[in-house]
Amino acid sequence: MAARSGADTRGPRVSAAGPLLSTLDHWLNLPADRQFIFLKDEATAREGVRFLASRGAAAIKVWYIVTPDRPVEASAPLVLAAGDEAHRAGLPLLVHATGLAEAKVALRAGARMLVHSVGDLPIDQEFLDLAKAKGTIYCPTLTVVRGYLRMGEAVRARKAPEVDDPNGCVDPATLDKLKEPSRIDLSSKVSEETLARWATRTDATERMGAANLKRVADAGITIAMGTDAGNPLTLHGASVYAEMEAMQAAGLSPMQVLVASTRGAAQAMGREAEFGTIEKGRWADLVVLDADPTATIANFRRIRQVIRGGIVRSLEELRAVAASPPVKP
Repeated sequence: MAARSGADTRGPRVSAAGPLLSTLDHWLNLPADRQFIFLKDEATAREGVRFLASRGAAAIKVWYIVTPDRPVEASAPLVLAAGDEAHRAGLPLLVHATGLAEAKVALRAGARMLVHSVGDLPIDQEFLDLAKAKGTIYCPTLTVVRGYLRMGEAVRARKAPEVDDPNGCVDPATLDKLKEPSRIDLSSKVSEETLARWATRTDATERMGAANLKRVADAGITIAMGTDAGNPLTLHGASVYAEMEAMQAAGLSPMQVLVASTRGAAQAMGREAEFGTIEKGRWADLVVLDADPTATIANFRRIRQVIRGGIVRSLEELRAVAASPPVKP
């Protein structure tokens, strides 16, 4: 995948981690392949890492999910074992850990990146000290949780949700899929009470995530902008605008958001020697805007051209690429 994406100047550069090592035995697994490898014990954790390494994964991702039946402490040895095995394989460890307690375990396991905000409690000094000592990168994904709420609201209202896509980069098949709430009556599946609970939880998670991002930024920890695209209404490509704007609203300067979206993101991929900054020896990957992004990060919506590997493409050409049928591998 990385080789194919690297050669195609019409799309993004990709580094793939493969199936997630999960502390939850998730139901979402297709017969032909697994999206989640359940960590039932330390041996499974180590075997999972070795399997992913043998398949050419660029990183090891752990889905550290805490449930009443499996609290933080029960899964901690498995995450630590996965981290140790990833270190042995020379692969970075990425951890989904949205609670402060599990995030600290992930840091002790040597997480190269925390792929979401800590959303339950204020980040404390112990967290900051661990993150600095491990050189961990923090990827906040502030806006992803609201996508679930917005999709639930659309289902309840039986109408297609609004799509934030100012530059027309969402493909027609996805746009058509988003119209399903207006075509299929699933409103009985989402009650008003459920939406109210989701809204309360979403508001609280967003407030805590924003405050924690500011704490991390003020501590000088590297931040990488990311969206967790693929979740409901967190659309590939288009979701970066709202995410960057949420980071600025959390208290980061436009320049801090810009750096997190370029150099920080390249560091998160372990590819800062290839791209992420404008200097000799890097790929010529640039976005040309019609307005100054250091005045407000919202000016990233005003794209004029995209330069990928030295190939210049106009916005009109990129829209045509998005509208064309997918290329078969």
